[in-house]
Amino acid sequence: DTFGEGLVKYRDEGLRAVISSLLEGDFYKGYVAYNEVLEPEGARLSEVLNGLVAEKRATAEVMASEAMETQQQMLLLQFALMIAGLVFLVFMGIVSIRAIRRPLRESMQFTLQIASGNLGASLPSQRDDELGRLMKALDSMRRSLGSIVRDVNRSVGVVRPATRDIADGNHRLSSRTPPQAASQ
Repeated sequence: DTFGEGLVKYRDEGLRAVISSLLEGDFYKGYVAYNEVLEPEGARLSEVLNGLVAEKRATAEVMASEAMETQQQMLLLQFALMIAGLVFLVFMGIVSIRAIRRPLRESMQFTLQIASGNLGASLPSQRDDELGRLMKALDSMRRSLGSIVRDVNRSVGVVRPATRDIADGNHRLSSRTPPQAASQ
């Protein structure tokens, strides 16, 4: 017997029989219908209904338990992804720092060579990023300084003979000045 069939039996054989007996004035027949059909069928329906509720409750508890397990798995997965992301960020940071430090170190060595007077220093490496543009600017500064030094050396080459002539003239003049001063 299913719950639906039991409900139909409760209604048709029990409830209608009790109501029709009471309406007819046959209270004994109503009492018998109540005791033999309504009460036992009601108790059976109550048990079936309690069983259905217990079954649904158990199913709900299983679903809740599965949901909790799934939630914990998702939390663990999120935590693992977060850790993996942090490891990846640290790795990328280290790679980025190394990628920047080497060209900066090369640029610093290049600049120190220029500062020490080595204008023949060569550009360490060719790059197409900001550091490469910085190195090209430093190389351009080196070439400009080399050009200035060459111009100054040329100017010194022109001035040197003239200063030598002036020094020789001064020396000759000073060597004649004491004998002339004594003759007067």
